[in-house]
Amino acid sequence: MRLEGKLKGITGKGNYKWRKLSGPTNLKIISPTQLTTNVSNLVPGEYAFELTATLPSHPVLKDTVSIVVFPTANLKVPVADDYPNLLGSNPGYYGPSWSDRQVYTMMAKAGCRSTRSTIPMFFFKYYGDSSRYSEFKYFYDTLGFRENVYFLYNLSGTDYPDQSDEVFNGERAVVPKGLYLPIWNNDGTVNLNNSFANYCYKSVRVYGKFFRYYEIWNEPDFTGNWGAAGALPGNAGNWWENDPKGTDLYNLKAPGQYYIRMLRVAYEVIKRYDPDAIITLGGIGFPSFLHFILRNTDNPEMDKSGRKGSKTAAYPLTGGAYFEGLSFHSYPQFYLKFWDFTIGNMGYRRNSDEAIDHTIRDKQKFEKILHQFGYDGKHHPAKPFICTEINIPRKQIQQDIGGIEIQKNFAWKTIAQAAKNNIKQVYWFVTAETADFATSDDGYKLMGLFKNILSTHPGREQLTEEGMANKSAQLLLQDFMYDSAITRELQLSPSMDGFALRNRSTGEVRFMLWAKTGKDLNESSEVFYSFPRKFADRKLEAYKSDFCVTNKPAFVAEPIGLRLSGEPLIFFQSKEKSTTGTYRQTKRPMPSAGRDTVIHQQFVNLRGEVSASPGEPINYFWDIVSLPAAQGDYPSIKNKNLPNAVIMGLQKGIYGIRFTVSNQLGTFASDTVWIGVDTSISFQSNHSQLNPFHLLNAPVHGFIFVNERIPIAFLLPSREKLFLRKPGISF
Repeated sequence: MRLEGKLKGITGKGNYKWRKLSGPTNLKIISPTQLTTNVSNLVPGEYAFELTATLPSHPVLKDTVSIVVFPTANLKVPVADDYPNLLGSNPGYYGPSWSDRQVYTMMAKAGCRSTRSTIPMFFFKYYGDSSRYSEFKYFYDTLGFRENVYFLYNLSGTDYPDQSDEVFNGERAVVPKGLYLPIWNNDGTVNLNNSFANYCYKSVRVYGKFFRYYEIWNEPDFTGNWGAAGALPGNAGNWWENDPKGTDLYNLKAPGQYYIRMLRVAYEVIKRYDPDAIITLGGIGFPSFLHFILRNTDNPEMDKSGRKGSKTAAYPLTGGAYFEGLSFHSYPQFYLKFWDFTIGNMGYRRNSDEAIDHTIRDKQKFEKILHQFGYDGKHHPAKPFICTEINIPRKQIQQDIGGIEIQKNFAWKTIAQAAKNNIKQVYWFVTAETADFATSDDGYKLMGLFKNILSTHPGREQLTEEGMANKSAQLLLQDFMYDSAITRELQLSPSMDGFALRNRSTGEVRFMLWAKTGKDLNESSEVFYSFPRKFADRKLEAYKSDFCVTNKPAFVAEPIGLRLSGEPLIFFQSKEKSTTGTYRQTKRPMPSAGRDTVIHQQFVNLRGEVSASPGEPINYFWDIVSLPAAQGDYPSIKNKNLPNAVIMGLQKGIYGIRFTVSNQLGTFASDTVWIGVDTSISFQSNHSQLNPFHLLNAPVHGFIFVNERIPIAFLLPSREKLFLRKPGISF
């Protein structure tokens, strides 16, 4: 930092001295006896410096200056608190018949303990600074909502007060006015002419006590140009290598650097007044947009090469410095179809497991990009994740996923997978439906914890099956936290999923388990499971998602040979001793996933075999354990619960496909087949080409033969196999 002193109206030489009056220690004033000096070793905090001037013809003159040094998310990120199962929701607006308090009360009745709320910019101008204070105080003090999200935004579809007058590509921007004016006045106060800085200031000063997370501008990457947003590197117009066009960013209508500027303004202002607040992105949907933010600054001017977002003294940091958490939105219904080569038509994988698996894969893509830019907890602090809009419809409409059973199963699986994958908070879209189930063809209007409330009155609202599931989870899992160590002890097979939770006060352990589904618009599946010996001494009470209505377990089961279906169940250990607590010896079924091979097309038939006791019932499951780094859309497995399946959507690279078999005691075994795909139709890989049949030493046991056109991937083979063995080649 540079300190510059000036003497106005005074001539002649004098003696000068800079000193620190207050602030963190260990800084160094480089030239304390000069009018202008640099200061080094600054750390975040507020400083006061004094300049003393002693002149022959004047008394001693003194002046002070205050400096605030802000930390950035490159240096520090607040710890996101581990609250158990807050099960949040977006409140929604349902007309004048429903007050905010009534909506928040309704959310609490459905088991919610957190909210994602907002006050748009225009509210402050039209209704005053504290128009929603009593409503927010109600959900915080009376209902006990915590870890709440406040999203800053305005109406993007209509003009609003303090909207920018700037025009890009013939369209008026929908970002706030004065965004690039100074954030601060010389006296350290917020510059009110920067309307977004003023909005952030009022939001945090008036309402900050009720919120932990601040989302900056709702869905900044919302676009109709899916082709560019979803394109992989190397394709025309992709957002990985090109800046998004302002006309494609419907909620900005301005260059993307303006969004990074909004992050910077919000970060400086909100963190000044609430250092424990967590600034997040505004619910993004495209990994390529995250990449854009992390590689650009908020510089709106073009450099010599013609690109915006380059670093200068005024714009020293890229966007990752100005947000601490990543908020994303997930609507899986858009991504559950594929081209089915076996029928020459569209195929679908519309079930609750595929839906939540897609959400988790999106989270992992975002996390991978953050790590690539150093936000991994080592170089820079890691950024916590929240998902502030997620759901699927209660009704199946046209080609989209939907249905009562699918939605309620999706709800519990979302709760489990969010905990397992370290998503701190999840918020359903939305609290209540706004259309009649029988007549509506709009899936978004049938995503709610309550049935259509536009045709009823407060106090008469009815929970949907998803609302019952949410309420039941809150009742059954309140104060229980995900326990990764106990979950690992369960040794769940690949054909099932779930997790263990432990009460930190009492130590009690509870479980949620289910069999993974693999059919389209069908939640039926089957797998058997036996609990480890330490949990097998007592019978289990099994609870379904309608517990909030029944108030009793659905059934009591033995811990050995427990049959699971695609419907998640929550299990408690009962007081009754198990009658099957001793394990019977059983022959482990031995699977074969087939021969490792090279193919030249985008799909392959899978042929699984199993060696088991004669007549023994066997359950089957196929899944993917490894795929090329450059994979675009996730491959689809048809008939994944059968011994013969088909995997489609393959691209150039190497795939590991696992075949799991299990018996009625839950004893299981897996085998993996490795398939190399060599097709010019697939996306090109960045790996270098190899000479034909080049032998590589892998960093694990075994070797690999690779055809010259197949990219290298170091894979973990099974102990029994050499993989990608070319026919006619021997060792």
